[in-house]
Amino acid sequence: MKLHNLFIIFMSMFGLIGSANADTRITYKSAKSTSSYYQMAVEIAEAMKTGSSGDIIVTVEESQGSVQNVMEVIGRTNNYVFTTPPVLIKLARGGKAMFKDKGNPRFDEIRALFPIPSLTMHFVMSQSSGVTDFAGMEGKTILLGKGSFGAREGAKYLKLFGLEGKVTLAEVELSNAVPALKNGQIDGFVTAGSYPAPNVIEAAASAGATVISLNDDQVTASKRTRLVIPAGTYAGQASDIVTTSLPVVAFTTTDMDDETAYQLTKTYWENKGALGAAAKWWDGVSLDMLDNILTDIHPGAKRYYTRKRGPASPRITKADGAAPCRPLFHSVSCPLHDRHQPPPDLGRSRHCLDRLSYLADLLGTCAEPGVAPAAYGAGASLGVHLHCQRGLAAPDRLAADRGWRPVLRLYRGQ
Repeated sequence: MKLHNLFIIFMSMFGLIGSANADTRITYKSAKSTSSYYQMAVEIAEAMKTGSSGDIIVTVEESQGSVQNVMEVIGRTNNYVFTTPPVLIKLARGGKAMFKDKGNPRFDEIRALFPIPSLTMHFVMSQSSGVTDFAGMEGKTILLGKGSFGAREGAKYLKLFGLEGKVTLAEVELSNAVPALKNGQIDGFVTAGSYPAPNVIEAAASAGATVISLNDDQVTASKRTRLVIPAGTYAGQASDIVTTSLPVVAFTTTDMDDETAYQLTKTYWENKGALGAAAKWWDGVSLDMLDNILTDIHPGAKRYYTRKRGPASPRITKADGAAPCRPLFHSVSCPLHDRHQPPPDLGRSRHCLDRLSYLADLLGTCAEPGVAPAAYGAGASLGVHLHCQRGLAAPDRLAADRGWRPVLRLYRGQ
């Protein structure tokens, strides 16, 4: 391994191996040019260029949506970066839902880089409607839009909360939502975009519109991530708004080399403060959102996270007194019990088992070469002990999963 590293250094010195600092060009597939996510892509491109002193050049491409972004992995090569909710990667790999009969081995080569602002549900109602909760929407005219995540999610919520067939769905384009709200053509509209959403800002400022807050039961029924929009985000908003969100992540493929992925991830996080100063939706992004990633993280990006988060993590000491190591993660919230007992519901715990497998892989950086830690239970030489304790779970877990927080401890010998 040392000889290999020396060879790489030697070749790099003589310019025989390219570097991510040598004018690296990235193609960034985003969303429709009128969407907030396209604007975010442009902001990322500018931040990358500034943060890398021009070494990383990002070209933003318009897209019709997340499904298209994933499908284009099949024909794209080199430094292709795209954004999509992590759950779509799972669906693509399983050939399910919108990816039925469209499976492709390339989907297995997708790797995560970093989270971006989440898709946040906004149920916006006019001041004149007098609506303050979902029950009050009955008999009102609501604009959902067509074909978007927000439209599909909005229709789902109306059905979940007993409003299907009890509201009038307006035949208006979402791009005309604010004018339609102001002239009384509609009573409200549903939109999904990172907060603060431009169309909601306009509706609140010019029409006194308000955003409906969900209660805990409604959040649980939605099976989405709970999210709080802080008071003062929109004009006239005196208190926090509880709503739901769908995490969104920037992905690439294994075609991207480790150094490029490292530099891209590093530049992104080091310039997030500047991004937030220019657009407030970046302020809601944090390293904690890495927990929303359901698939493998690119090795280059993982190297950055290990260096960034490792020293801040609690020490985990090997049982035989060997030198301690610092894993990237040390716990995860999920409905698992002590390692001596089987999971109570393996189907429902699948996500957690996936997370534990990934965590074990990260913890493996503390082990001797060739020793693989076990994801669940004891390993022959090295393992991960799951100690289940009662505590407050992460807010994005389902209610049924809350309360149990398994703590992982690395140990040697058994």
